[in-house]
Amino acid sequence: MPESPDADELARARFRGKRYTMAAFVTFAAVFVGWSAVQVIRGVFGLGVPALAARGARGGQLEGADRPVPLQGDCARGLARLSGAVDRGVARASPARDEAEAATAFRLALSPEWDGAADVEGLCSAQPQGRDAYAALMRFSRAGEGYARRQGVELAPLRREVAEYLPP
Repeated sequence: MPESPDADELARARFRGKRYTMAAFVTFAAVFVGWSAVQVIRGVFGLGVPALAARGARGGQLEGADRPVPLQGDCARGLARLSGAVDRGVARASPARDEAEAATAFRLALSPEWDGAADVEGLCSAQPQGRDAYAALMRFSRAGEGYARRQGVELAPLRREVAEYLPP
């Protein structure tokens, strides 16, 4: 039975529909893969991310034009107080007998200055480079706590050994 012209036209329309659907799907997939590749490349190679300031050979000091602008006012005073509290926390944690005691001593020594850390963050975020300065303070605080914990763990056995030789 020969096919009617309507059936032939219907088959061609179905074929065109399949072709357009496949073209749309392939286009969508290609755009998705391309955009994903761009995102991965940007993440891996750090494209579009502002570069960190280059550190000089003198103990990590920034040199020349890369040197940050000194902060002023309440932000600078707040950062100095918080930084001093971190130093105090490391010193207070040094006689700890274990890691948990060192961490507790460190955190307790941060008060009262660190009770107002959110206020200092707010003051600093209003200044140029204030957020960078506050981020540097947070890195210093985390490193100080880590140092205090390690110090407690590493010195505890030696402290116990020395204590064995001391009178009760």
